[in-house]
Amino acid sequence: IFIFVNLVVIFAIQFVLGTSLDYLYSRSSIFKTNIISSSSFGIAKKDGLILGGSRGLTGLDSRKISAKTGKSVFNLATDDTQLPVQLMQLKMLLDRNIKPKFLVLDILGTDGYSHNALRFMPLIGDRNVDDYFVCYKGKSWLWLQKIFPLYKYSYFNIELFYPVFAVIANKKYHYRSDEFGDFTYPDSKVFPKKDSVSTYHLRKSPNFDEFEQLCRNNNIKLIAIVEPFYKTRVVSEYPEILNFSTYYDDSACYFFDFMHLNLNGRQRYNEIVSDTLASIIAAKTLQ
Repeated sequence: IFIFVNLVVIFAIQFVLGTSLDYLYSRSSIFKTNIISSSSFGIAKKDGLILGGSRGLTGLDSRKISAKTGKSVFNLATDDTQLPVQLMQLKMLLDRNIKPKFLVLDILGTDGYSHNALRFMPLIGDRNVDDYFVCYKGKSWLWLQKIFPLYKYSYFNIELFYPVFAVIANKKYHYRSDEFGDFTYPDSKVFPKKDSVSTYHLRKSPNFDEFEQLCRNNNIKLIAIVEPFYKTRVVSEYPEILNFSTYYDDSACYFFDFMHLNLNGRQRYNEIVSDTLASIIAAKTLQ
């Protein structure tokens, strides 16, 4: 009886503490998906949103795009995520009746699990987050997180273990995000080196097809973009995707590493991409 009572007490403590941390996280804006769940930064009123991985986060400039298009824009791109995460984020937006006039999607990988998705574990309970984890982790794993919520914040999950202290200290803290959702890499002191040009094939994907269909059904203009690479040429099976992969591909001074523009490259690139987006948006008469 003594052992049983102590186990019940321990279970109750971890459950209360874990669910309390979940609630605190869901109301914070530390990560981009938290911004969706908490509807912070006024994203529901934005004309356009940016979704994508780290290349969209560091390569696309919300201020420049907003200035050229005359539309309010916020960057919801999350580092180290694949298209399934961005599809999950789009569904979360639609469930909250957040329907921007256009979406700019930075696209690279069209499928696959992202380790950074562990950041979204406090949002388990949202049906779209649950569906994502069931797909890649299974139903048993998901139920374990629901029964033992404090385990999410254990040392095994450094995506939450350290950030939880920042959230407790400051609910308004946001990771790799300014007031427009942007983040930049500095100019590199050591430029990337690569002897030959490689080719990356961007293949057809049910995830992208579903993403397109959801945007179409909700009258959202989707503008999918492949960001610049250093000495990598992207060949896409989707002709509608804007392919900027070869811009500056021989100019190492514009890159932080093989995949990401530095501050100098970002500024030059956004002069081009923002003009392109402005012409597309103007042509579609998005008012």
